[in-house]
Formats: sequence, structure tokens, C-alpha cells
Amino acid sequence: MNSLIKSYLLVSLIAIALFNSAEAQSDKAKKPSKTTKVVKTVPVKYTVNGRIEDMPNHFVVLNEFVANSLKVIDSCYTDTAGKFIFKGTIENEKIMYLQYSKNGFIPLVITKDMNTNLLILPYTTGLNYELSGIGFEKSHEIKNFLVNQTQYSKAVGDIEGVFNSGAELSEDQKYALEQQYYQARDVSTNHIKESILNSKSGLTSYFILLNFVEEPEFPEIEAIYKKLLVENPNSAYFKEIKLKYDVEAPTAIGSMAPDISMVSPDG
Repeated sequence: MNSLIKSYLLVSLIAIALFNSAEAQSDKAKKPSKTTKVVKTVPVKYTVNGRIEDMPNHFVVLNEFVANSLKVIDSCYTDTAGKFIFKGTIENEKIMYLQYSKNGFIPLVITKDMNTNLLILPYTTGLNYELSGIGFEKSHEIKNFLVNQTQYSKAVGDIEGVFNSGAELSEDQKYALEQQYYQARDVSTNHIKESILNSKSGLTSYFILLNFVEEPEFPEIEAIYKKLLVENPNSAYFKEIKLKYDVEAPTAIGSMAPDISMVSPDG
């Protein structure tokens, strides 16, 4: 399978391991430390009103996502109707994974004054959840990206499947299939790049980069750096991207500089 899907599965495996340990003990969310920076940290209050269809008394975990790792923030059990609530205050906007089974998890962007309704339909295929309420827009943007990217990745995988099936193909058929493959791969790759560059949310762009890009290019890093500098400058996300930016920027900017021909003193 292609590297995009492998990257996504890696996050899934990390989440599975954390889910197994979370039921035994949940870590408390750390209070933000005092800072003397010019940029103020504004507390983010949030509420997630959830319901999992046909899953009463079921364990649910809220994990924070940074740099392909997860930290348990909160956990609870659904009531007899499958309802649950996660409510709290964090130091800045964060990407979370709400996990309701070993391989069932939903990416959420926790935003200021968020009061979002989340309906999970665990027995349906695809991205089986619905969002509504206040402050769910960034989470919905991630969902839309995943819906489209799943289709594009599937198109690539289907063509790879034909090649790997051992079916006898004529040279013309092989050539046509190769062209379809390159086109499908380009559509998938371009969708990822354009989503990173065009999203208004630095957190959405960060999520896509970490999950779907193995070797990020400087324009992608720079786009996220600039967005998070305004949106979330005190976050671990910004600190991580800044490290990448500081390493890549001198080389990238130097390579874009025009060649200048020096004039000799004698003309």
C-alpha cells in the first residue's frame, strides 16, 4: 500500500496502544505554566457533547495529538443512552483524537468556546461521525479532507491492485494502466499539498502534514509556520514546526536567490 496510508495507519497503531493503557489510568491534563512571553496564552474552554449509537456504558478516551504521539487528556463512560461529555480548559487550541474503540478514533480540533455535538455511528462504514454546534469548523475541515483523500488513495490502491494481481495484460493495457496510475497518484499528492497550503487553519495543515507527508517541502513547512505564528504561537505544534522551519529556511531561501554576475574591476 502506498506511503500515505501507511502513515495514517501508524497513528492508528499508536492510538490503539494508548487506548489499552488508558482504561487502567488516565493522565491529568497539565496546567499551563506561567510565561513572560509577549504573546499571551488565552485559556481555551471546550465542551464536546457526544453520543455513540448503540454503545451504552462504553469507555471513551480523549487524546492529545502532537508529532505522531498521543497523550491521554480525559476519559469517561457513556451512559445508558450512549451519551458522554468532555468538558474542560486547556492552555491553547489543540488537536485531539476521541477514541471509542481499539481502532475507532475521530480527529477533533479543540477551539476556544467550542460547544460541539458529536454523533458517532460505529456500525457504518467510512468516516462514521457527524459534527454540529459551535466551534466545529476546523474539525469538519479535517473530516472533509479525509473523505476526499480516502477516495483518492483508494483510486491509487485499486490500480496497484490490478498490477499486483498477476493478471495478463497487453502492452497497450499496461501503458494505459500506468497512465491512470500516475494521474491518480498526482491527484492524491496535489490534494494533500493544496490542502496544506490553502487551509486557513494552521492546525488543520499541521494534521495533514504529520499524517500524510513523509518528506515535507519547504513551502508546506513555511505555510504552517506562518499560520501557527498567528494562530497558536505558544503551542507545541508551533515549536515543532519552527524547528523544521529554522533548519530548512536558510537553504530554501538561498536556493531561490537569483544568480548575480559580478563585474570585474577592468570591465
